[in-house]
Amino acid sequence: PTGSRVLVYDVDDRGFPKPASAPVRYHVSCAADPTHSFQTDAGEVAAAPFEELIAGWHRVNGARPQGAPVGMTVAEDGAIWLVEDKNQTVIRIDRATGDAPQPLPCDTRSQAMIDQLAVFVARDAQNAIRLTTLRKGLVEKHCVGCHSDFGLKAGQSDAEKDKTVLRFMLAQDGWIYPGDPDSGRLRTRLRGLGAEKLMPPGGESLPRTEPGYTRLLDTADLLVARMVPGIRMRIKSGPPQRKFFGRTNRECGEIPAAKVVVVTQRSAVDRPGFSRFFRPADPYLNGECSDDDGYYIRQEFLVPVQ
Repeated sequence: PTGSRVLVYDVDDRGFPKPASAPVRYHVSCAADPTHSFQTDAGEVAAAPFEELIAGWHRVNGARPQGAPVGMTVAEDGAIWLVEDKNQTVIRIDRATGDAPQPLPCDTRSQAMIDQLAVFVARDAQNAIRLTTLRKGLVEKHCVGCHSDFGLKAGQSDAEKDKTVLRFMLAQDGWIYPGDPDSGRLRTRLRGLGAEKLMPPGGESLPRTEPGYTRLLDTADLLVARMVPGIRMRIKSGPPQRKFFGRTNRECGEIPAAKVVVVTQRSAVDRPGFSRFFRPADPYLNGECSDDDGYYIRQEFLVPVQ
């Protein structure tokens, strides 16, 4: 199989998914409503509920299954073996012994951090305009009906809709890394870059058939790039990776050369010779540091973004 998800259904004696009477609810997202009902033009219908085996996994800093299975088999003992092509890993999934472990919390970005980023956007007049443009031209036009409708509800004002869409996107796993649009799935999915599946489905023709669609994608990049107040700087070329640290000199991870970070203190007040920057994309973190402790890199490893 190929695709971005693996779904698990209860099946009948013939191996077909068991339908349930409406309303059938299924898990769709960590943000907004945790469950959503199957809908058609005629209303709610009977359907087979499912669990998402791949999409339900959560990030581990530095390495994680990315949800792109390219091969799958079930062994005689019932274990599921998957080949996953983004990290080049083979994954074995087995039945838990005893009680099933508690699921990891959905919120990979804290509510406090989401609140802070939402304030940054609201205070920046240009980014507030960009958010409204994206919500009207992209989300409401091409994305509702999936992704829990981005949390949008009937009767919301335009301002409430903007806040809802922004908070939904910030709550998603890996969609947005402020200051670094190239690392986020919002950019790679909208543009169909690399192994990512293009969103919206069938959107290959939109840049040709919808005037201004390409500008919408550029607007999304600008919203992310300028989300955090600070100076965008690039990791200096040289070694393929540069180490960065916390306030107490604990190593926090490595970031590739040429990546962009948002510097919030060019000369860090509590670490001479270092610059402090906003939390980088999670694949570069090793899980040893916290946002409160801050992230620091030697000043000479940063160059201006041209």
